[in-house]
Amino acid sequence: MSGAREIALKTLYEIEKNGAFSNIALEKILNSEAGKALNYKDRGLVSELVYGVTTWKLTLDEIIKMHSKVKFKKISIWILNILRMGAYQIIFLDKIPKSAVVNEGVKLAKRYRP
Repeated sequence: MSGAREIALKTLYEIEKNGAFSNIALEKILNSEAGKALNYKDRGLVSELVYGVTTWKLTLDEIIKMHSKVKFKKISIWILNILRMGAYQIIFLDKIPKSAVVNEGVKLAKRYRP
C-alpha cells in the first residue's frame, strides 16, 4: 500500500502547494499511469486519505501542534502531509494497523525529507 500512500501524498502536496481543488487533483493523479496501476482497494485508500485529510485538516493540524517539538511553521509541507495522513489513519480508520501506518509514514518521510 506504500504506492497508494505516496500517490495520496503527492495529491495532498498539489492541493497544499498549488491550491488545486481536491477532486480535480485526485482525478488527475488517479488517471495518470501510476494511478491506473493501483488496484481497486489502493485507489479507494488514496481517495479516503485525500478527502479525509482535507476534510479534517484543521483538527489534524491542532493534534500535530500539540505533540510536535518542532514549531508548526518549520515543518516542511511534505512531512506535514505525511503526519496528517498518519494521524488521520490512526484516528479515523480502524482497519489499518497502527504499526503499518507508522512504518509507511517513516518510509515516506525518509524519501521526502527536505
